Amino acid sequence: MRPIRGVSLAVGFLFACSEPGVGPENPRSGIATVVHAQSAIGGADVVRSDGTLIFDANGTPFVDPDGQCQGVTSPSGVVTSRCQGRLPVGAVLPSRAVIWDFATTGLTCLGSTEWQQTVTPSGSATDYCIVRP
Repeated sequence: MRPIRGVSLAVGFLFACSEPGVGPENPRSGIATVVHAQSAIGGADVVRSDGTLIFDANGTPFVDPDGQCQGVTSPSGVVTSRCQGRLPVGAVLPSRAVIWDFATTGLTCLGSTEWQQTVTPSGSATDYCIVRP
């Protein structure tokens, strides 16, 4: 995997990137936005997709095309997403768990500042994102 430059929307569910040719309109370009399933559970819509964005210890973003995301839209319109992935070989691993969020990156998740990513020394990452109507 290569680092992504020019990230304009990051971390969470279904990413967009300002790098030419990368984004939802071109899912084979490195950011997967393929929806595998959609269903209604208790009035909520559930969407699953492949691919997630992960920041290394230096804050460099990488795409993990094998990462897994699930987003749920509640009947009230609140969207919550959770993604899990791993940093690639060669990425700078943190010596202890690192937390990335809007305050540390200035980036939003689906337009929301309410997100957090935790990256562990092993390179595993988990994101949470909440978008309120």
